[in-house]
Amino acid sequence: MPQLDFATFPSQILWLFLTFAVLYIVMAKIALPKLANAIELRRDIIARDLEEAENFRDESEKAQIEYENSIKEAHDKSNEITKKTKEKLSVQFEKERKKVEEDNSKKIVEAESKILSAKNVALKQIDSIATDISKTIVEKLVGDKGLKANNIEDNIKLSINS
Repeated sequence: MPQLDFATFPSQILWLFLTFAVLYIVMAKIALPKLANAIELRRDIIARDLEEAENFRDESEKAQIEYENSIKEAHDKSNEITKKTKEKLSVQFEKERKKVEEDNSKKIVEAESKILSAKNVALKQIDSIATDISKTIVEKLVGDKGLKANNIEDNIKLSINS
């Protein structure tokens, strides 16, 4: 095996140092700075993304607070509108109820007056009917020759009224 030959050790060590030196220089001057730049760029991107995420979180919290406030305002407005509507409807209902009560009381008064007039007409007719019946009965019993018609009616009216 040639690597284990002691005669070739010094040249192998020289090439070993030269290879490692070139590799070190290439890594230190070219590859590692590019890797460092990439890492730094990623750190910057991550930091910027975290900052944006925090800003978005703050904005979303503000938006949520505004949303909750607008919901509360809308709820308050709806309660106020409901209250005003109830009051308005209550006033209208009272007006309508009073109007209906007035109409009903007028109808009751009219009905009572009609009943009273009908009662008076009926009572007058009862007097007339009673007089006619009594006159007929007296004429049948006594005969129509013995009494005068006006006298019979006066007698019947006196006996009905007393």
